[in-house]
Amino acid sequence: MVQLPPGHRSSGEGQGAGGGFGTGTAWDGHGERPDRPVLVVRSLDPALAPLLPGLAGLVAETGSALSHLAVLAREYRVPTAVGVPAAADRFLSGTPLTVDGGTGEVAVRAGEVVVRDTVGAASGPASTREESAA
Repeated sequence: MVQLPPGHRSSGEGQGAGGGFGTGTAWDGHGERPDRPVLVVRSLDPALAPLLPGLAGLVAETGSALSHLAVLAREYRVPTAVGVPAAADRFLSGTPLTVDGGTGEVAVRAGEVVVRDTVGAASGPASTREESAA
């Protein structure tokens, strides 16, 4: 497992689907797109492909490394974690996240978690994403 950056804590682990390591802000695909969006979805719907350019990461509750959208995300070098339980309920838009596409680890900066009370509950992508050699 990759050592998490200082100030982050492990929040969820799924299956790594490639793309390296990225840090950004959780985004559900609706509303204003943050500067470094980590798209958090329930399923890897291929209709989301137009959102891939410029993503800092992709986190999905379902799917596998062989899902069509995961394959496309690797082409864009977007760090991707699939099979992350309750990701859409746990990582609300605005939550600062780190995604490790190699291990499937998703981390939230400690003290900065956005919580939902029902929780039981043009430029290339590489130029807008932060990588760490761990």
